[in-house]
Amino acid sequence: MSGIKSTWISCIMQMRMERHTCSSETTTMKRMFLLICMLKLWVMAKFGINEYCEMFLIYGECGSKAKSAARLYRERFPEGPHPTRQTILKVVKRLRETGCMTSRP
Repeated sequence: MSGIKSTWISCIMQMRMERHTCSSETTTMKRMFLLICMLKLWVMAKFGINEYCEMFLIYGECGSKAKSAARLYRERFPEGPHPTRQTILKVVKRLRETGCMTSRP
C-alpha cells in the first residue's frame, strides 16, 4: 500500500505545481479524476483474499448471478464491508483472466 500511497502523493505534488499553469477547468478535472481513483483504491483495499474467496464461492452458489451473490454476502456477513454486484463480477473476471483473486502480488 505504501507504493500506491507514494504514487498518489507524487501525483498530488505534480498537480500543485501545475495549478498555476493550467486553466481552472483543467485543474478541477484533474482533481475529480484523482478523487475517483483514490476512492477506487480505498474500496479495493477493503477486501482481503479471504473475502474475495467468499465472494467467488457465493457467486457459484447463486448460479453465477452477481446480484444474488451480493445480497447473500450481505446476509452472511452483516458486520463487514459489502461488495457490490460490480465488485463480484470484477473478481470473477480477474480470476478467469489471470488465475488470481487480487490484483496485488
